[in-house]
Amino acid sequence: MNALRSTRYSLGIFCDGEEVDGLTMYGFWPGELIVPAKLELGGLRDIDVKFSRLGGKTWSVGVWDVKIKTWPNADSWPVFINTSRHDLLRLGALVSWCSVEGSFVDPPSLFDPQFMSASVWVACTSDGWQVGPPALDAPLDFLTDEQLRRLHRLTSQYADK
Repeated sequence: MNALRSTRYSLGIFCDGEEVDGLTMYGFWPGELIVPAKLELGGLRDIDVKFSRLGGKTWSVGVWDVKIKTWPNADSWPVFINTSRHDLLRLGALVSWCSVEGSFVDPPSLFDPQFMSASVWVACTSDGWQVGPPALDAPLDFLTDEQLRRLHRLTSQYADK
């Protein structure tokens, strides 16, 4: 992804083998993930959502691939992102985040800058720490490696032994 391109034109997901406008939202749970697959996602209506789960013995990740048919306006964008990520925390996630397509790695490498540098563009934790989101029509901005290391320290303790 070109960091000089706007957020709107930098985000995409693969749907039925084709790249489309959209984003992937993740939530990390220590232990088993027990949440509804359907979220409100900030009230955005013109979307299709595909839910999946990833996990090991001691961790779970909920994955929501969100195909955006019509982008929200610039004022609705942060409401959509912030509401959605905080909904995941309310449902018990330790961390919620969005990253570019193809950047997920399992714990213990999750959020390790060696594998995920320049990929996560919004994140928040259950203790109130948060970064982003970038404005929809501003350049896509990523978490720093130090911010990723903070998330890595938080999640790596739950890596399968």
